[in-house]
Amino acid sequence: MTARSPFAAAAVAAMAAREAAALTLVPDLRVRTDGPDPEILFRPVECPWCGAAAPGPPPMREIAFTGDRALPELSLLACEEVTARSLLPLTLIRSAEASAPPRFVTRGVFWARTVGTGPIEDLDSGLALLDAAERWFDDLLPAFRSGPPRRDDLPHLPYPPEPLDGAHWTHPGDAPLPVSVRAARPAPDGRRAGTVASSRRSLHFLSPHARGESAARLNHAYLSARADAVRDALTVRDHPALAV
Repeated sequence: MTARSPFAAAAVAAMAAREAAALTLVPDLRVRTDGPDPEILFRPVECPWCGAAAPGPPPMREIAFTGDRALPELSLLACEEVTARSLLPLTLIRSAEASAPPRFVTRGVFWARTVGTGPIEDLDSGLALLDAAERWFDDLLPAFRSGPPRRDDLPHLPYPPEPLDGAHWTHPGDAPLPVSVRAARPAPDGRRAGTVASSRRSLHFLSPHARGESAARLNHAYLSARADAVRDALTVRDHPALAV
C-alpha cells in the first residue's frame, strides 16, 4: 500500500474533518482576568527526530508546565507548536473528581510512541492507527456542540442526575488530539536542545519532521480539506463561533 492509496486518502479526509470540527467549537464563556488559573498542563517530550527538549512559549496564559495534576494534560514534542484555538476540546471536557484527569498527546507524540521514530516518510503504516485512535472525538462531538444541559431541560427529579456536563470524559490512556502543528519558535532564553529549520514553520497535520513527496501531498490535501470544512461550518447562519 502506498500513500496514494484510497485508505490513506480516507484517513486524511476523516482527520481533516475532525480538526475542522474542533476548531469551530464554541468556548465556555468566562470572565477575563489578569492572572487566570491554569486550565491545561503541557508535558514537553524530547523530540526523537531533532533532539529538542525545552518547549517554546505556550499559546495562551492558561497553560502551565507544572502544577495541579487534576488538570487535562497534553504531551507534545518540544519542537511542536499548537494554537490556542486547537486546545478548545480540552477546555470543554469534564471528568469526575474521582477519575484520572484526561490525558492527550499530539499526533507527533502518538506517532513516535506507536508507529516508531524512523523517518516520517511512508505515512500509510500509521495513518489507520491514528485515525482510529482519534475517534474518541467523534463520539464526544455531539456533546461538545450541545454543551452542558440546562437544569430546566432535565426531568423533574428530587435531585439532578450527575454529571450535568455534556462532554464527560471516560477514555482510558492517552488520546491523540486532532490538531495540526508547526515547528515551535525558540524559547526566549534559548533553551532549545535542538533546532528546526525555519523552512519547516509551515503547518503540518502530523509533524514538522514529516518529509518526502507523499507527506507533502497528503499534507496539502489535508489542509485544503480542513479549510473547506471550516469555511462550510462558518457559513451556517448564526454559527455561535462567529460571536466569540
